[in-house]
Amino acid sequence: MSRLRSVPTPVSVPASGALVLMSMLWGSTFFMNKELVATMPPGDLTALRFGIAALVLMALAHRQLAMSAATLGKGLVIGSVFAVSQLLQTFGLVRTSASISGFLTGLYVVLTPLGSALLMRRRLPLSLAGSVCLAALALGVLTLGHGGPGGGFGIGEFLTIGCAVGFACHILVTGAWVRPENVMQITVVQTATVALWSLPAALPGGLAIPHGAVQWAAVGYLAVLCSCLTMFLQSWAQARTDETRAAVIMSAEPAWSAVFAILAGQEALRARTVLGGLLMLAAMWLAIAAPALPRWRTHRRAGRVPGRTFSARSAESTAGSRGH
Repeated sequence: MSRLRSVPTPVSVPASGALVLMSMLWGSTFFMNKELVATMPPGDLTALRFGIAALVLMALAHRQLAMSAATLGKGLVIGSVFAVSQLLQTFGLVRTSASISGFLTGLYVVLTPLGSALLMRRRLPLSLAGSVCLAALALGVLTLGHGGPGGGFGIGEFLTIGCAVGFACHILVTGAWVRPENVMQITVVQTATVALWSLPAALPGGLAIPHGAVQWAAVGYLAVLCSCLTMFLQSWAQARTDETRAAVIMSAEPAWSAVFAILAGQEALRARTVLGGLLMLAAMWLAIAAPALPRWRTHRRAGRVPGRTFSARSAESTAGSRGH
């Protein structure tokens, strides 16, 4: 396996837009899942959703499925990390409130830059640090207090924190290993891996299937747009932007979930939803649009400039990418 990438990727507006679309699609899944799990076990729904997604991706990318053992291994690891994180979230949700689960899961927006600093030795620009703090505050406003009184800190909360660590690791390894040339290959392997991890939870008792055209349409939407497309968008975007910006933008999922729940008539518009949404928009603006604030120290001997580690390799890459 290759080492984790240590040179930060510059801001990419198209990549940021792809992540915004991805978080919006993720947010739209909640009210659909709420309806589907009333008649289908969660494990069966996950296995069916990602199984269909993997088949669709294989059909679309059948000419690109030939890959090296290294690419296959990376896709398996990325998919396994994502699948385990999803399972921890599911089992944790059974033992804690939805609001606590949403907040603790969203802590990956804080854990991702910490992991980036520890593993990749990156210094976080002040604008990104501010966006991380705003995103964490927005998550608290949007999620805490919606699930009723808490029941202490127990196994459910520990499992959900493990899920947040897993999602942070997933963002880090995706950013480290995915390149523009292997996006589709890793997306296919990752999606198929998630489907395989879901089978043990689905097979006991037999695989339940949707009832009627409306449920099949909902599963198709979840499989094609909210699994196929979102998996591709995350890999494509993270090959073009850094992990902390990706985590901040992706953490807008609860805000989008609230928007879709309100539009579907499942929730009323509350002041806290508006405030949390505005805080999340501010966090995303800082992550995408605001330039990094200047640092007071420069490191001329090391050849460094603010926000970027400079080397002969990165200079060559920058020169080669000008004009794109």
